[in-house]
Amino acid sequence: MTNSRTLRIALSLAIAQLAYAPLLSQAAPFFQYRTSVATLKASDSSSPLPGSPSSGALKANTSADFGSVSVGGSATRTFTFTNQGGLAATGVKASISGTGLSIVAPTSCGTANGPGSTVASGNSCSITVQYSPTAAGPLSGAELVVTSSAANGPNKLSLTGSAVEAPRVVATGGQILTPGDGYRYHVFTRATSGSGTFQITANPAAVSMDVLMVGGGGKGGQGVQGSLNPGGGGAGAVVTYSGVLPHSQGPYSITVGSGSQGTCSNGDTTWLFGAGLSFEAKGGGSGAGNGCGTPGNGGSGGGGYGSGNGTVRAGGLGTAGQGFAGGSGQGHGYGGGGGGAGGPGQAGSLAATASGVGGLGVYLPKFKVTASNGWFAGGGAGGDCTARAGGSGIGGASSAGAGSPGAAHTGSGGGAGCAVGYAEGGNGGHGIVIVRYPY
Repeated sequence: MTNSRTLRIALSLAIAQLAYAPLLSQAAPFFQYRTSVATLKASDSSSPLPGSPSSGALKANTSADFGSVSVGGSATRTFTFTNQGGLAATGVKASISGTGLSIVAPTSCGTANGPGSTVASGNSCSITVQYSPTAAGPLSGAELVVTSSAANGPNKLSLTGSAVEAPRVVATGGQILTPGDGYRYHVFTRATSGSGTFQITANPAAVSMDVLMVGGGGKGGQGVQGSLNPGGGGAGAVVTYSGVLPHSQGPYSITVGSGSQGTCSNGDTTWLFGAGLSFEAKGGGSGAGNGCGTPGNGGSGGGGYGSGNGTVRAGGLGTAGQGFAGGSGQGHGYGGGGGGAGGPGQAGSLAATASGVGGLGVYLPKFKVTASNGWFAGGGAGGDCTARAGGSGIGGASSAGAGSPGAAHTGSGGGAGCAVGYAEGGNGGHGIVIVRYPY
């Protein structure tokens, strides 16, 4: 009797389950999270929606971690939302909150400002989130929220992570400057012995560095009483490099070229070499004048002299890719300007009764840590015993007396001397090497 009753109860339950099964296939849609690093599954279910015989749902206390990300860097995670219900989910929209977080391409789910997307039963949409921190510290209170018609919406995903300071380069050599612009500078000049080594000692991986090398400037020409006004000195060459300097084969040897201080002599070349890299920035050419009828050829050419007997003397040639030619001297005593790294020296002019001004220097805002405020390698002015300007305010000027020297540590050419009294030309400015990197 007891066994017969038990059989009837079990049969009744089986029939009831079969009668209810068709309703389950029409269940409202619901989402399951799946991330690129882990599958987040539901741990329980919520109450059914009104009018729905059954609806699955996920708990909202799921999370994803970006891990440690360097300040100034970024990391991305892609989250996939799958509709495991029996109906399409409509009006699917994603929004993000949290400092440094943004939704980026590729993203196939709708976003907060758009019309929303539709995800059919069994289909998925994805959302890519990028974390780009600007300051060190934990990522907290961040959340990815997806709203839709799904039974268990809105779906929320808590996002965590930590922003850490990027590894800093540690290096030695030269005068080290940290002006607060996010970079550290190593400055090598003739005032700090003229030679040295740059050595990276820690955290060198893939850190791009900017390097500036300027050769020494050429000396301005010396005047000859009553017959000849000389040319200005040419500027040293400017060479720049941006890229990774591997430290494993260091150190890097540096020699800073001196500006010319002797009559008819060019400035010296600046060198940097090591770890398979070798750079040279040639010194500037001397201006033509007393004792040297031909202007020097260098990084930039020296200016030609102007002769009282009508002779025209061409300026010196600059080295291709490193500087410009000096200006020609004109008859009746108008010397040419020395070439600059940014442009040629101006020719002396009989019509304008004026000598040539010095060639333009170059402006490099990456290296505004010296007294020249980012200007380098201007040409020296040609002579005519009046005041003429050197290139870009850093090349040596000429006057009724001796020429002015090129600005210190810029590789600028010296100004020409006046013919009256055999006035000396100005010395060339010494070269410089600057290495900078993020800090």
